[in-house]
Amino acid sequence: MGEIERRAGAGPPDFWKFIPMAVLLGSGRIFLDVEPWVAVPLFILGALAAFLPFPPGNTTRDVDGWKIHTTEGDKRRALVSVAAPATVMAIDILGGDSLLGLPPEWSTMIYGVAFGSAVTYGFSRQAMLPHRRKRELIQQIVENASLDEVTTSDLEALDQPGARTLARGLLAHGAIDGTRVMARQLARVLDWSVEQVHATARPLDQRGIISRSAIMSGGDPAKVYVELTEKGVVLLRELHQGR
Repeated sequence: MGEIERRAGAGPPDFWKFIPMAVLLGSGRIFLDVEPWVAVPLFILGALAAFLPFPPGNTTRDVDGWKIHTTEGDKRRALVSVAAPATVMAIDILGGDSLLGLPPEWSTMIYGVAFGSAVTYGFSRQAMLPHRRKRELIQQIVENASLDEVTTSDLEALDQPGARTLARGLLAHGAIDGTRVMARQLARVLDWSVEQVHATARPLDQRGIISRSAIMSGGDPAKVYVELTEKGVVLLRELHQGR
């Protein structure tokens, strides 16, 4: 991951950061059958540990979505994130004190480990969903888009250091065809001025490679939304392939 992507918080959360949540929730479930008064603070700490993968400094700001995209991955994931914890909870509730004839203390341990793991698994999948969807959306656009509008002059316009950097910043925020990011956020991430963002974006906007919207800006250039269009995604793919 490059510096631009790191500043934008483009990478998925590190999986190891979900482990404290799993341990605390699992321990809380175990103590629920042994010392309920210990279970309550463990559950509270487990809930607070859910924030560990998302430090405040990595929160993406000034991003807005105005179009709903559905990818093939969304259809497959419809129930996966809730299926595991729901199944474990159902077995826990209906299984009684003894699981498969095991001693109660062993059953409690298994329930605890399964509960902590299942809830954390579902939560981590949801947390990583935006990153998966961004990749899927790019792939879907590339597969369905036509190359008829791709011209040499468009490729040359995008194949400039400033234009490529701007496109990279948009991709880092997932600002693609319906998701957009404010110019001031791009300026922060790219270490540019807002004026530089617009100066670079203007010729690309005129070619339909990116799109800018000032409807909600109140006349403030810093609050203008910017996004990469489908055409821009296709052009980036063509540049990447060395056309």
